[in-house]
Amino acid sequence: QIIGIKNCKISDYNGCSLSTLNTSNIFVDPEVPQTAAVKQWIASGGLTSGVQSKSQAGGGGVGNQGPKGVTERYTCKSLQENRLGTGEKPDYVDVRGTITFIKRENMWYPACPEEGVNKKVVQQPDGSWFCEQTNKNYPNCENRYIMSCVISDFTGSQWVTCFNETGQALIGRTADDMAALREENEGLFDQAVMEANFSNYVFRLRVKEEMNNDETRLRCSVIKATSIDWASENRQLLAAITSYSV
Repeated sequence: QIIGIKNCKISDYNGCSLSTLNTSNIFVDPEVPQTAAVKQWIASGGLTSGVQSKSQAGGGGVGNQGPKGVTERYTCKSLQENRLGTGEKPDYVDVRGTITFIKRENMWYPACPEEGVNKKVVQQPDGSWFCEQTNKNYPNCENRYIMSCVISDFTGSQWVTCFNETGQALIGRTADDMAALREENEGLFDQAVMEANFSNYVFRLRVKEEMNNDETRLRCSVIKATSIDWASENRQLLAAITSYSV
């Protein structure tokens, strides 16, 4: 019998593996032309013949680039269930979720003000800032976001890290502005953080399993957060529902 799976995840874990999602469908001997072709291949001895390995050109040196449509998005729970990020390369996936918590501590770091450097700088006794990469002192630093957040959906929640551009998009202010606001008025600072909570986005995540203090953790970084166009979202959901009708 031939097994067909619609909407599954393909990863390079242990060479190649298939993982089902919440939206996956499994068919036995599906009525598609490929079924006959596979049966003919088996009948001609295909199972005992050698398999030629094929590599995919391009890809930018990354792992699974992740789904695009609403039916192939991941949930917070399925990030763990589908063993994302366990291969040599990270996975890139989409999750629709809500920001439910933003950690206020260590929201940013002092960075080198030279364009494109972005390395952390250290304040000197005279008040200047020293960058080890450029080996220079600067009168000021540039604060850059390295923000820890929790995103949630109907299945659970997931800690994610937002870097400067994404953090600025979510908060609506630069890290320098937020640092100044915290110094001037802690109450207004807290209000600005709270206003960013409970907003809905489609998050493009970079997912990679990493070791931290001899403990394996799934590290998720937000590459992009896209505000949801609900009219377009609903059209896609209706189309997906229609495709499942018998």
